[in-house]
Amino acid sequence: MSRALGNSKRESLFLKKAGRILVVVLLVLAPLAVYWQVGGHEFVNFDDDDYIFQNLTVKSGMNIQGVCWAFSFTESSYWHPLTWISHMLDCQFFGLDAGKHHLVNLLFHQVNVILLFAFLSLTTGAAGRSAFAAALFALHPINVDTVAWVSERKNLLSTTLWLVTMLSYLYYVKKPGVLRYGALLLSFVLGLLAKPMLVTLPFVLLLLDYWPLRRFSLMGGDEGKKARKGSRQAWYQGEPLSRLISEKAPLLVLSLIMVALSSHSIKSLNAVVSFEAVPLGLRIANGIVSYAAYLLKIAYPANLTFYYPYPTIVPGWQIAGAAVLIGALTYLAFRCARTHPYGIVGWLWYMGTLVPVLGIIQGGLWPAIAERWAYVPIIGVSIVLSWAGADLVSGAKYRRFIAPAACTLILGILSCLTYIQAGYWRNDFTLCTRALEINPDNYVAHNNLGIVFKNEGNNNKAAFHYREALRISPANVTVQSNLANALMGAGLMDEAVRHYREALKLSPDEADIHFNLGAALEKMGRTEDAARSYRQAFALNPHLELPHDALGNVRLAEGKFDEAIRHYLTAIKENPASAVIRYNLGNAYASKGEMEAAVRSYSDAIDLDKRYAEAYNNMGNALAMLGKNSEAISCYKKAIEIKPGFGDAVKNCRIIESREGPSAKK
Repeated sequence: MSRALGNSKRESLFLKKAGRILVVVLLVLAPLAVYWQVGGHEFVNFDDDDYIFQNLTVKSGMNIQGVCWAFSFTESSYWHPLTWISHMLDCQFFGLDAGKHHLVNLLFHQVNVILLFAFLSLTTGAAGRSAFAAALFALHPINVDTVAWVSERKNLLSTTLWLVTMLSYLYYVKKPGVLRYGALLLSFVLGLLAKPMLVTLPFVLLLLDYWPLRRFSLMGGDEGKKARKGSRQAWYQGEPLSRLISEKAPLLVLSLIMVALSSHSIKSLNAVVSFEAVPLGLRIANGIVSYAAYLLKIAYPANLTFYYPYPTIVPGWQIAGAAVLIGALTYLAFRCARTHPYGIVGWLWYMGTLVPVLGIIQGGLWPAIAERWAYVPIIGVSIVLSWAGADLVSGAKYRRFIAPAACTLILGILSCLTYIQAGYWRNDFTLCTRALEINPDNYVAHNNLGIVFKNEGNNNKAAFHYREALRISPANVTVQSNLANALMGAGLMDEAVRHYREALKLSPDEADIHFNLGAALEKMGRTEDAARSYRQAFALNPHLELPHDALGNVRLAEGKFDEAIRHYLTAIKENPASAVIRYNLGNAYASKGEMEAAVRSYSDAIDLDKRYAEAYNNMGNALAMLGKNSEAISCYKKAIEIKPGFGDAVKNCRIIESREGPSAKK
């Protein structure tokens, strides 16, 4: 009889283990099926440019200089060195193959799903509820931004380390010791180095002490009592709350250090949004409403988009409605804290982990809400929904059929919505077009769509979207500059210069804008004004990263002719079909006094562009300096033939003809 019972127990354990393995397999395959499409997606010009494909340090892959740069306070983003190193490793192995970068994001998401399931099942013993909570996290559309956007690697990587820290904490709680606490500290520090969001983790660990670890009780009930010796949960202890808080003191100190470092990095970027620009009252109002907004997105995940413009006002009814909802749910969570402890833990997890992104302190392009910010908070909501749902059907007559059917239906719907939402992240055009369908006054979407058309060479369409963005956000320096770039591309130089100057009124210390203004002025023939703008650009940023032909223009304007020639020669190797670069090289030789070399360069430019009137004119000047007046006059006349009314060519021709006498006019 005992042997039969032993066999039965072994079979039960085997089935239990097999069931968990099956759950893990499904938790891997489900998000893989939904998100596999991202392997064919492109980078987008919303942070991906600064983080990856236009970041020279990151593109260079892993090296000592790059690692040192990652740990410094960069000009690209706030301080998260481990995230930078992650992107460098991607570039080291995959170059700029965007699909591979996306698939690494997906891998991190899958790891996070499994880690969440592992923690919940280990601490609660409820494999089914843990699986559904992990599946909600894996498949909910609100997490698409984080998974399908390469720049959100920081969110994924930091969450991986967040969950590893939770498992390390579980390991420590079972048997406290210095080495186990050291492992906890190490994973926490690494998480902070990936993203400062982990500053709220000590608070979450304290919640976990209440449930599911049951290390203390708020209500003075049985939850806080030490388990009987030899019982399955003998490592649960009823500890004084003061001891549990002091236990987390080192984590709190590290969090404060990270807050200081992050604040310093944001200030060094000059990205802090002042309270004059966005008043404190508006920030608090939007923060209150955002709690309700995220819950609405979780309950009804429709009309999701990559950017929600920050409001100028928040209606009173929204503030009142959100406050009532938050108050009611908080009361319910505390009211049921003893009988349903997961409720208070999940709700306070949601509330607490959103605090850093409520917008009381803002930096950069701050949105009203951002679905990516709900990646960690939704875990708390998933716990509540899973455990509450199971409790709700626990007394139902056909619960063995109702629960699986309901879970399958919910997860099926969420998977479909997530698949569709992930598709919008295919490229800039699909992402921004979808955003404008949801909100036609999304100025960020208009600006980014303008960039798409500008890169395609369609300057008129680009200018249209930039003007729309300026209509909505008239004091936006980035859009002003982008509109000027499009106008310069369309040949509307006077209007381009006007918008560059408007942008500089808003932000006088933008080196790139000074440089672009110089380029526009140079094309208009205003070389002295262009030189002043170039000098101002390099005074503001001596390390301005520019193409060699642009650097040649700058050095030429500065009178550094040898450097200019060197840059132009390099640019010609990179782009041998450019007549403009050869023309500029000719100007550099002429400025240095090497007229024969100048003539050769102008001639090369004309070979590439037979109607290059300016090249004919300047070659005439060089020939005149060499005493070859008849050849110079022929060049001037050719320039006038191509471009009637070309003032400089007409004037130069008359001067040389007057030297040569009447015979030169024949």
